[in-house]
Amino acid sequence: MTLSAGSHHSNLLDYLRRSRLPPPARIIRVNTFGVSWNLMARSDALLAVPVGMLDAQPYAQQATRVPLRLELPPLQLGIMKLRDAPLSLAAEKLAGLFREAITSGPHGHAA
Repeated sequence: MTLSAGSHHSNLLDYLRRSRLPPPARIIRVNTFGVSWNLMARSDALLAVPVGMLDAQPYAQQATRVPLRLELPPLQLGIMKLRDAPLSLAAEKLAGLFREAITSGPHGHAA
């Protein structure tokens, strides 16, 4: 798990605590998604990721979704940038594409 403040893994553990559910018995703490994915892909570890990742290659070939019997809270996403620093043209375009994908998604919410 990536357990930095505000990460989806930290939010998941907070949710389990609030719901009085036990946390995972063993947590492997990592700093990057790439490390966590490689650990999951090469061991018997589980990894919490957005379900849409399993529609994209190469992830779809490497992992299988494990259905849960509990409803998880919605994940909040955002775009971060340095304060008072303008985005490059490429970064501005990418941010626009993210916003467009979020607002046209199944729930139609923009962050």
